[in-house]
Amino acid sequence: MKLGVIGLGYVGVVTAAVFSDLGFEVIGVDLDQQVTDLVGKGQSPIFEDQTDLLLLNGVVRGLISATTDLDSVIEDLDILFVCVGTPSSEDGVLDLS
Repeated sequence: MKLGVIGLGYVGVVTAAVFSDLGFEVIGVDLDQQVTDLVGKGQSPIFEDQTDLLLLNGVVRGLISATTDLDSVIEDLDILFVCVGTPSSEDGVLDLS
């Protein structure tokens, strides 16, 4: 089963790392090329204990890759997780529209 994770911030990168550790193939997608480059090398763009190790193991096992181009991978995905921030207004109220 091939999983996609859109957004490689705190939630997305940990989600990708854990699912790869469970043996799933994971493709991470982010708008930031620097972030996808790091994840593709098995390095976490955020600090969370053990995330670097899980990502590196996933890359070495061929289970993690990352891209900025969602269109190029979306057809191959079985499940897609959207792990992006929720926008808020100037006063901090979440905009769920």
